Amino acid sequence: MCKFLAGNLWAPGQPPKSHKTNNTNTMTTINPPEEEPKKETPDTNNTNPDSKVNPNNNKPTPPDGEHDQNNTNPKEPMDNDYTKPPGDAEKDDCTELTMQSEEGSPSDNTEPLSTEDTSKNPTEVTPKGGDIFDDLTALGRSLDEVVPSEKLLTSLPMRKPKGDEWVRCHPELVTSINIYENKDAREYYLVLPEFIEPLRDMVRHVQLMLAVNYAGVPFLWPVPVPTTRQSHHSYVSAFAAAEQAMKEWVRISWGSGDWEVFRRRTAGNEPVWPQEISNASEMLRFASKSGAFEIINSMDHPVIKHHLGLD
Repeated sequence: MCKFLAGNLWAPGQPPKSHKTNNTNTMTTINPPEEEPKKETPDTNNTNPDSKVNPNNNKPTPPDGEHDQNNTNPKEPMDNDYTKPPGDAEKDDCTELTMQSEEGSPSDNTEPLSTEDTSKNPTEVTPKGGDIFDDLTALGRSLDEVVPSEKLLTSLPMRKPKGDEWVRCHPELVTSINIYENKDAREYYLVLPEFIEPLRDMVRHVQLMLAVNYAGVPFLWPVPVPTTRQSHHSYVSAFAAAEQAMKEWVRISWGSGDWEVFRRRTAGNEPVWPQEISNASEMLRFASKSGAFEIINSMDHPVIKHHLGLD
């Protein structure tokens, strides 16, 4: 259908004709009326039933969950962007680590982290005051206080008490023996009864007592026994001191040809006796092994030969 415009005929689809007016020399171009937009028809060649037609760019819209990698719109997420589901938004990192461990991830074989602080040496002692010199009491502790111990009996010498030591005598561990004392060499000999005759008056009959001093050191005290014959007064005083030592701490000192006996003004500690000795036989056996004395048990003994002039 033809339209009449400014005295000219114009058909739709043809370019407009220029119209010259009488007033000016310019050409006026008359634009045709706007055409109605064409309706888009769906692409019949699209084989993806889930895709949707976008009316703006005539490109099929990918299904839900798929995104165009060339998308430049920052509001639309890309394929490699991760968005937490709404239900997992409040889960913390600990929950995610636990879920991975349950699924058999490498964290299953990982040992749990220890919360114990191992930066300090457990044997290192840090004093509360700041350094070791603040606690003088700890520095002054003796070996027995730091490491409690018990001393074993390894020797049992035979001797008289010293003039400056307090002694006690065991009331039961005592026996009578015959001894010979070499005063020059400070050696003692146990003389058997059948070999007393060659030595005669050089043999003394004594009571061998288990004694201990105030420091806890045990020893054998050979106490002379007064006989029916007139005995030396020193024998009497020594024997009296030993009997008193069974009851309390005493100290003996040689003076003016006799033994002077002293007692403690305070009771003091109770004596500690060695556990290795329980009877008089064990006492003699232990003393013999430790070298407290030798035994004269033959006429060929060097002591008998010396006194008989047979050496």
